[in-house]
Amino acid sequence: MGTRYRGTEKQYRIKWKGFDNRSNSWLDASDINSPELVSEFHRNQTGRSQQDIVQSLIALLVTTGAAETALAVDLDRATVLPNLDVPRAVEGLMRRQNLEGSEDAFGKGLVTELEHMLDKRLQLVVDPTEAQRILVTESVVSLRMQLEAKKDGRKKARLLLQGFKEPEEWDLRSNVSPVAYPSTIKTLIYKAGPAADVISSIDVSVAFLQADLYGPEEKPRYVSYKPYPGGQVYIFKLLGPIYGQRSAPRAWYETLTKWLVVDMGYVQGLNEPCLFVHKNGHTLVIHVDDILCRGTQKMSEEFYRKLSVRFECKDPEYLTPGSYLTFTGMDIGLDYEGSELIYSISQERELLDFLKGKGLDKEPKRSCPMPRREVILNEGVVDPNTVSWVKSCIGGLHYFSRMTRWDIAHTVSRVGQATNDPRTGTVDQLKQLAGFLNNTANYKIIGKRVQGLDVVTTMTDSNHHGDPKFTSKSQSGVIVLLNGVPVHWRSNRQPRSTLSPTESEIYALSTGVKDTRLYHWVLEE
Repeated sequence: MGTRYRGTEKQYRIKWKGFDNRSNSWLDASDINSPELVSEFHRNQTGRSQQDIVQSLIALLVTTGAAETALAVDLDRATVLPNLDVPRAVEGLMRRQNLEGSEDAFGKGLVTELEHMLDKRLQLVVDPTEAQRILVTESVVSLRMQLEAKKDGRKKARLLLQGFKEPEEWDLRSNVSPVAYPSTIKTLIYKAGPAADVISSIDVSVAFLQADLYGPEEKPRYVSYKPYPGGQVYIFKLLGPIYGQRSAPRAWYETLTKWLVVDMGYVQGLNEPCLFVHKNGHTLVIHVDDILCRGTQKMSEEFYRKLSVRFECKDPEYLTPGSYLTFTGMDIGLDYEGSELIYSISQERELLDFLKGKGLDKEPKRSCPMPRREVILNEGVVDPNTVSWVKSCIGGLHYFSRMTRWDIAHTVSRVGQATNDPRTGTVDQLKQLAGFLNNTANYKIIGKRVQGLDVVTTMTDSNHHGDPKFTSKSQSGVIVLLNGVPVHWRSNRQPRSTLSPTESEIYALSTGVKDTRLYHWVLEE
């Protein structure tokens, strides 16, 4: 039923036939005299067939000669891995993933990915006896290859660990990895500061593969890769986190944070763990593998030079008048309005792609995001495919309403409250909202470059009892402005019904005060 380690001894969780779960117990692997049960358990954990496990067990217990023959290297067919038939692997992947294009191009991508992984993260187990022992006695997690056709025409491959198969003992602590608040990103752009400050960004290449390697004190982890049915199963020792692994984002975050704080002297925010400020004033916001910087050109260039020595990075981008740079799906622009510099944030490209992907790009343009009341309350039943489509649309719209589109926050919150049981009224709401977004896709958050003191303004509002036919709970609205620019907002249904409009307004005000206090603390950092 499960595995764990006590010291160096592997144990299995055993359910005893004829007894309930209260009698379940842990046994050392050496005390279990049932290879069939062990093989069945590992088949369920790793996805390998029972036949594979049994054959491995026989090879280990009976003979090593047959195993050596089976795993012998055919140098005539060897590429990056012994006996790997690259065209066969690519053909099968393209067929299963419904991809079109050149098999040769995808083949180069596959070989490049394997070479990259072997260089950074995987150590091939070449001893047949050791490979068979690992298959039987260790928790081996399978890898899968994912092909991808990039928009620029490149054909890439990514070897992924199937994280849902990871054994519990691989990671016994939280895998939570923080990302920057959307308000922190906007604050870095619109806060007051010296005229010499420059906004810039950089992307760390294959960041998860640059996280620190596992230490010698950690228990060895093993993975397997079978490129196609009937092909050889390759066994690797995992040297460090890879894509698909539960702990990979956390490991990368800890690696980057340690380097910034210990080696570079940045101070990490207490209220915003993705904010880092140097004593010279250079400020960073990190979002997984993307870094947004503000400081003088000289400071940023020096930082990027040192960063590129420590990690593989793409070329940095600097925001200059008439240009824009993209960070977490937002296009950050800088233009002159007369003699004044104006910053802007837009998601027009992302938004139009989203609407097109959901089949909503042809909705007629509308001037209001909310339809009439009778449309919202339409209780017609929708089919399961439409239910799935509605949930997907609402998830994407929440992203835009949090990042740049404060003007749809209330509508998205209202339509999102029907996610569990969407009706025809929900579909009509989404179409109305799509028409509004088609009409306002070029909306930008705009603010001037400010020097001197920052000015923070918070406004709150609330209705009372919402719509009685829909809910008796009120809706709170909060918006925080920095130097006149919206940087934080929310629209949420209150958790309980209130007795009066005054109570609803006080609750909304309380929410606004809490949000503003946290925002002030981050701004001070």
